[in-house]
Amino acid sequence: MKKLLKRFISFILVFCMIFEFLPFGNIVSAAGPETYSLANGNIEVIVSAENGGFLVRTVDGDSFSKDDNNKDLLFHNGEYDTSFTSFKVTEGTKVKEYIFGGNYSFLGLGENTLEVKKENDSIIATWSVDELTFTQIIQPVWNEGSNEHGTVGIYYTVENGKNTPVDVEARRLLDTALGSQDYGFYELALDSGGYNRIEKECIVDGEDISANFFAYDNFNNPSITAYTVNDTSAGGKSPYKVAFGHWNNLGATIFDFNPDTEMTFSNRYNKRYLTADSAYALYYDLGTVPAKNS
Repeated sequence: MKKLLKRFISFILVFCMIFEFLPFGNIVSAAGPETYSLANGNIEVIVSAENGGFLVRTVDGDSFSKDDNNKDLLFHNGEYDTSFTSFKVTEGTKVKEYIFGGNYSFLGLGENTLEVKKENDSIIATWSVDELTFTQIIQPVWNEGSNEHGTVGIYYTVENGKNTPVDVEARRLLDTALGSQDYGFYELALDSGGYNRIEKECIVDGEDISANFFAYDNFNNPSITAYTVNDTSAGGKSPYKVAFGHWNNLGATIFDFNPDTEMTFSNRYNKRYLTADSAYALYYDLGTVPAKNS
């Protein structure tokens, strides 16, 4: 079973929005007293009422393939905590990090006030701490004519009650699972043609980040494919870098990550962990956010 190291440090943030897309659907249903779900005949998303974490999985999957039915696209251990969003905030000379949905009461920042509900075909998780209110919205892309139709959008907004401006960066870590396989082989399209195949820990940044990229359960004969689409619209945010790594390495960090370039995360017999386990993290620069009264 995975163990997640979480070092909780105080954090300050204001208004921002980031976009990310994964396969999705359109019928709303309840998944039990501690979770909420949205699903159609193809894809299901389940959100935890405990920490706002979520699981994405197929129902019917690709209509042309039966091998991808009822398959996880993110790892699920019952705790919904191996994929998470974190923030790095700089306020003057102070740098602080925070994980969405965490309990920071031991730092004197108030109790965890996470509330999760379904509203207007979305699952909304609202969380307040240290004069800040964070909102996570998971909703489908409904427009059938859109290139992102059949995906789920994940949005974040944060309101600040502070009186000082801050510089904000965000990191979205996604713990890849493709069915019962707890790792994937990644592929990024290159502007020059062809693809950049990734099996070792690395950082991809700048113009090398493609508008979308893929995770396969097998490069040569894939039966399950998951994809990420970056928002390249005028009002959207695209990542300034993407980190790929073994989950044990990425999951042990809140924000900054130094890849072990010799670590092949798809190798089930790697000397460090003796497991194949992959994840990736998208980094966003949200810029300077103003003080409350500015």
